[in-house]
Amino acid sequence: MAAAVPPPHHARLLQQFETSATAVSVQLALRYSELKNHFSISKFSLFDLLAPTTRRTVAIATATFGNAYSALERLSRDPWNVSAITLLETFGDSELLSEKFIRSLDDLASTPHPPSWPDASNAILAASDRRRSGETRKKGLSATRLDEAPFDPLTGRSTLATLATPLPEIARSLLDCIEPHRPGFLNEEDVKLQVMEREAALSIKQRERLQASQDSVAALWQAADHMYGRLAAVIDEGAQQLDASLSRFKR
Repeated sequence: MAAAVPPPHHARLLQQFETSATAVSVQLALRYSELKNHFSISKFSLFDLLAPTTRRTVAIATATFGNAYSALERLSRDPWNVSAITLLETFGDSELLSEKFIRSLDDLASTPHPPSWPDASNAILAASDRRRSGETRKKGLSATRLDEAPFDPLTGRSTLATLATPLPEIARSLLDCIEPHRPGFLNEEDVKLQVMEREAALSIKQRERLQASQDSVAALWQAADHMYGRLAAVIDEGAQQLDASLSRFKR
């Protein structure tokens, strides 16, 4: 659904802001915060009105210089070593505007024996996709065990089946932070793997069905050949009897 068109004075402010939003800076974060409040008074979402490239710059600036900057800084160190750009590319630009989401990620990374970044991000995305698809919450990301995480939406395998690291309650709040309308994210390698697996499975099934069909046809031909042999024998016997009858009749 297209965003509502703001009034002319809002449009001018928006154009001026986008023209100046060329680099990530603390000034950009502060200006965005001021302008966002100005737009919200008229019930317009400034972020939704921005061009995609500007949204990206604003999201990184907000996360880098916002109230959750300390949590973002810790995420950039061990064990995950993820930057604001990595978070943006993984979860989308709108998630960087959520201080709660960034802090929740930091809490998860700070737990004893935390999951790896790929395992944690895949589980969160998979659980979010399942939630958006209308499945029950109990099938979402478990708040107690990683190996109870949802099945991967692409391959049907558990994203974290090999792990058994306890998860804190914060995992549930991570899902609550994700917008329900957030577009799905597909890993290219997972998609390729899924396609290959489906093609292989389909190929096996096709070969099995073809073999079964060939066996059925062979059986039908064998039965038909047997019936034809019997019919030929009956016809031959009938012809012999007819010849014998004609011979007696001629005498």
